[in-house]
Amino acid sequence: SGTDIFDQSAGSDDNLTGVSLAAPYAGHTVTATNGAYHSAAHSVVGGSSMFFDGSDDYLNCGSVPDCNFGTADFTVDFWVNYASSSSGNGIANWASSTWQITHGGANEPYMQNSGGFNNTIGPTCPVGIWRHIAVVRQDGYLSSFIDGVRFREPTAFTTSPSGTGDLHIGRHVGYYLTGYLDEFRISKGIARYTPSIERYANTFVEKG
Repeated sequence: SGTDIFDQSAGSDDNLTGVSLAAPYAGHTVTATNGAYHSAAHSVVGGSSMFFDGSDDYLNCGSVPDCNFGTADFTVDFWVNYASSSSGNGIANWASSTWQITHGGANEPYMQNSGGFNNTIGPTCPVGIWRHIAVVRQDGYLSSFIDGVRFREPTAFTTSPSGTGDLHIGRHVGYYLTGYLDEFRISKGIARYTPSIERYANTFVEKG
C-alpha cells in the first residue's frame, strides 16, 4: 500500500492557498495549517511544490495507517529544497514523534523514533538545490539514498514503534521546515529503492 500525499504530476502553475488540498491519488484529505501553500516558484514535478515558511506552517494529513510500519518493509521518499539552514526543522512527524524525519544545523537529515533510533540519512543538503531523499527498510535493515546513491549502509532496524495519531508534513513537535517539498510518498510493505537504483542515479540530476 502507499500514501502519495501531494503528487501534482497533472501540473499547475497556480499557487493554491486554500485550507483543503486534495491528494489526487491517495484518497486523503490534507489540511494546510497556518499558511502552507502550493508555490510555483520551485518544483520538480508538475509546476508546483509545497512551501513552508519555517514559522508555523505544516500539512495535517490526519490518521494514516500506512505510517504504522511494525516489522514491514517501508519507503519514505520525497524531494526537498531548503530555503535556509537551521537546526531541528521537521520534515515529517507521525503520531507525536513515534517516528519523524528532521535535520541538523547544516541541513543534514535524520530519521528518529520513540524507540531510540536516531541516525543520519543524508549529508549536508545545500540551500536552494533540490535533493531526493529515500529512506528504505528491507528485511529488518534501514538504508537511505540521496539522489539515487546509497548514503546510509544497511543498519539493523527490525521493528518500528507503534502509535496512533496524525501525520504532519513540514514539522515535528515545535520545529518547522523552511523550504519546499515535492512528491512526498510513504509506502508500507514496499522497499522501493535498493543498491541497483544507483545505476540510474543520473535520473536525479541537480535541480535549482
